[in-house]
Amino acid sequence: MEDVHAESLFMPLWGTRIPYVLNRRLAGFTPSTQAYAIPVGTIQVVSGSRDVTIAPGVGALFSSTGPINPHQYSPNALWAQDWIYEGLVSYGQDGQIVPALATSWEVESTEEGQRATFQLREGVTFHDGTAWNCPAAVLNLDHILSEVVKQRHQWFGAGKHLKSWTCNGDYELILETSSPFYPLLQELTYIRPLRFASPSAFSEGLDSDPDLHNSCESGDFGSKWDFLEEDVKCLGLSAPIGTGPLKFVSREAAEDGSDSEVVFASNADYWGSAPGFDTLTAVQYGSVEEVEAALMSGDLDMAMGIGKYGSC
Repeated sequence: MEDVHAESLFMPLWGTRIPYVLNRRLAGFTPSTQAYAIPVGTIQVVSGSRDVTIAPGVGALFSSTGPINPHQYSPNALWAQDWIYEGLVSYGQDGQIVPALATSWEVESTEEGQRATFQLREGVTFHDGTAWNCPAAVLNLDHILSEVVKQRHQWFGAGKHLKSWTCNGDYELILETSSPFYPLLQELTYIRPLRFASPSAFSEGLDSDPDLHNSCESGDFGSKWDFLEEDVKCLGLSAPIGTGPLKFVSREAAEDGSDSEVVFASNADYWGSAPGFDTLTAVQYGSVEEVEAALMSGDLDMAMGIGKYGSC
């Protein structure tokens, strides 16, 4: 295995080690401290093609990214959502809350709960060129936390406690909670559902009504929550368009309807450091043995978390 090297990372959610294997022509990969994230944006190509291939996963072989809708759960792949979309803040090393689409924030107590004021990052655009600003943030929050849809998100505290989200100009967003909720910032780092898609991906753009044109995918609430579609029309998003370090390019379907491969490209206009490759392709393999053979031949550059128990 002269051309590949293997290491493991600690996934605190399960308390297990998830291995990753990289071709030696790649450098700079830093494992995430957040469960299910694969931060490929840190990868740099040091030799050979600037097109990178990956067999992603956490405890299972890759079969599909799903629609890559930031506001939905299964069948959307968390790692793909994380590549495309960003939140107000991110989860840093040792649990530190670090800036993302907000550059700074202030949290103060109110008579009922808390008020968090975020200064939004200026000059950022979504992958389609649409400006990131407070109206775009409010549009997303309206669709995630409408009176109907927020019932699906009651598993986490922010979904229960957030009562309002308003703008003070184009680059100041104010969130208010109905009662004290100390982990608000921590929950805003989650990969889903509080991340932001381009207004152009919504059915009616900025005029999309949360009940009539919701960003939810029809049938994807899950059996426990399918009754919600009696009161909201799920139209989904027209395309996966976020502000993240990777942009969605294309997908190729297999005969069974899964994804044989999904292609992403580096976001050259990313507000942070752009990835050190041109394209990244997530490839489906039928077995762990096929993944190993592809790694050894050099056809595959990286694998992560493959196998029933995260072994490769």
